[in-house]
Amino acid sequence: MVDFCMGWIAPALPFVTRGLGLGLAQAGVIAGLVSVVASFTQPALGWVGDRLVSSGSWLAVSVIWTAAFTAGLGLAADFPALALAAALGALGSAFFHPLGSASTVRLYPEHKGKALSLYSASGSLGFALAPLAAVPLVMAGGRIGWLALAPVGLLGAVGIRRLVGRSVPSPDSGLPPSAAHPLAPARTGYRCLGLLQMTVALRSWVLGAFATYLAWHLVESGTPPALAAALLSVFLLAGVGGALAGGALADRHGVLPVLWWSGVVATVALGAFLMLGGPVGVAGLLLAGAALQAAFPGSLVLAQELLPGRAALASGMIGLTGGLSGLGVAFTGWLADLWTMGTALTATTLALIPAILLISVLQREVIPGSSSPEPAREPAGKEAP
Repeated sequence: MVDFCMGWIAPALPFVTRGLGLGLAQAGVIAGLVSVVASFTQPALGWVGDRLVSSGSWLAVSVIWTAAFTAGLGLAADFPALALAAALGALGSAFFHPLGSASTVRLYPEHKGKALSLYSASGSLGFALAPLAAVPLVMAGGRIGWLALAPVGLLGAVGIRRLVGRSVPSPDSGLPPSAAHPLAPARTGYRCLGLLQMTVALRSWVLGAFATYLAWHLVESGTPPALAAALLSVFLLAGVGGALAGGALADRHGVLPVLWWSGVVATVALGAFLMLGGPVGVAGLLLAGAALQAAFPGSLVLAQELLPGRAALASGMIGLTGGLSGLGVAFTGWLADLWTMGTALTATTLALIPAILLISVLQREVIPGSSSPEPAREPAGKEAP
């Protein structure tokens, strides 16, 4: 529901800006403000969250906060009020995500990858479904249509409070040994987290570039616009499936192998899409969408294990990479202006190669067992390959 609110903004924002007599540049400022606040404040809010989360209360507050201020965009009377509502709504989302991922792991410590895969996939689904509701409601109800977000936030908050309530364990309770005790000195943990962030940022750059420019590239290549839009939707939905599968694979085989293999698969699959085309290219595109998202749940698991007792901060650091990858997406657009969109996307795909190499470095840094599989499924002490 939080990501549903964030996904509502982009498709519904033009209706508000036109009503206020604002231009495209000002609408772009609002969209950029939401992205910056939602990404770059996550580490600080995660640090605060590690000291606050002992029940579902703060999660509930963050959901209501996000929905209320996002709905407030529809009632803004001028540009400053619009910017303030957008920033405060994004702040609620930034507070929720580190807390939500940390609480998910604390509730299901024996199935961390699966739990986080459901967490991230449901958020992606909410973000993807938001435009389907936003445009009809805003077209029918005008700016008042934004108020539909209020009951969404209320339902989400009540659900969290009733289902999670006071059952979220404290940061140091109920965790398996591999996550409850430091795996390395703190300085080593932060160094490894930095390597992981670089890997996630490179993968997010590639994913963001294809999500932004795929339809454009397909139309340039002669694909009918309707088919290009459908392929983009299927590419994004394949990512939801990939996130679900990736979490289960991380629980079974370990986080680092999933990070490495999914990077290899995504590189080969995108190469097939860009060079071969046709049915093989479409199959490669769908496989790449799944592979790029498959590593995200495991990345959250590993980040939280690298900083024991600071799960929300670690999750916020991973959330920060989403904002950093946006700079790479802009660079891809600059390359497309210089060359062609196909060439720019090909060059962007090459960013997956250093991401794969960084996993090899990370494997040497992390103490064996830090991304350990489920005890019931793998022999004790088995190291990740």
